[in-house]
Amino acid sequence: MNILSVDWDYYINATLAARARYFPDGGVYKVELEKLIWCSHYNSPELTRIGVKNKEIQLTQEIFKLNKKAKVMICNNHENIYYFVKALKKRSNITVYNIDFHHDNYKGRQSLDIKGLNSGNWVYYIKKDFDANTVWIKTNTSDIENVIYDLKVCKLNDISTLRFDGIFVCKSGLWSPPHLDKRFTKFVEILLKENTVLYMDDDVLNDRYDAEFRHNIVYINNFMKR
Repeated sequence: MNILSVDWDYYINATLAARARYFPDGGVYKVELEKLIWCSHYNSPELTRIGVKNKEIQLTQEIFKLNKKAKVMICNNHENIYYFVKALKKRSNITVYNIDFHHDNYKGRQSLDIKGLNSGNWVYYIKKDFDANTVWIKTNTSDIENVIYDLKVCKLNDISTLRFDGIFVCKSGLWSPPHLDKRFTKFVEILLKENTVLYMDDDVLNDRYDAEFRHNIVYINNFMKR
């Protein structure tokens, strides 16, 4: 059984320097708290100039089109893929192909012993509990440090003709700037039209970059200048 795991942060067209300078440190929070955290980072017009990788988005959507029978789950956080794999597990030989800026196979800072299942270590848990194989489709600037297991890596083109039983997509809000939320919604549109969606977070398609958010950017930035 093949499962495609897609993290929206893979498609953010930002350098490592830009991520370090303009993005929050990461974590998993409620969407409203995410919005407040991001507001304080929009103190530079450079952040709003960050876009997406259109070529990679187009190729991934072609993969979606080939897999209209795949069951789908769309969530804010990547750790929920564990429950998606559990729901689909009907036979052995599970392989999860993870398109992601991060390998989600972390130890140390995101210690599985301290925090249990989370968005930074779900690879460990699906290997341990479901005996699943994982393959990482990374970017040229992805971090390969602090891994629990050895990483199997391939390129996006390598999986362009594969058939999948399930497709999991996550937004990863603290790694994905709110001004790109409408692009995320457009990205998953084909899945919503063509596939059976087993579950979707109620707020995952909400546009965080709304009028209230933009007002709060101005308010917070003015406050910080005092």
